[in-house]
Amino acid sequence: MEKTGWVEKRQHERLVATLKASYKRLTPVRALELQEHPDYLATPGSGFLGDDGLIAGQTQDVSAGGMALLSQDPFKPGERLLIKLEIPQLPQPLQCLAEVRWISTSEEMKRTLYHAGLKFLAIHKDDVARLNGFLKDRPAQPA
Repeated sequence: MEKTGWVEKRQHERLVATLKASYKRLTPVRALELQEHPDYLATPGSGFLGDDGLIAGQTQDVSAGGMALLSQDPFKPGERLLIKLEIPQLPQPLQCLAEVRWISTSEEMKRTLYHAGLKFLAIHKDDVARLNGFLKDRPAQPA
């Protein structure tokens, strides 16, 4: 008898959330520099992400380990993004470094939309606490 099904790989529950997110693409060298830079992890909103050259997007869902991002600009698997995530009731956006784990596309109103599943690689511990506070009292998305 053949078994079918899948194994859930997520370590964190997802919250369906449409949040404003802006991002920049990073070279692998720059991503590694940021990931290892002490100032990046030392201060929330440390200023590495200026507003120049940001690409607009929005989240589809968010968890403590990553998020699904939607944009009109295509993604590439494995690319690294520096993200500014705006959460309601928080005065300062969260900033994180993430890797594109999967991609897909959809059509909406005669335009192509690009979806990316992101895994957080680096995020300041205070931003983790702020994100967890946002996620805490909200229902998780069904699997």
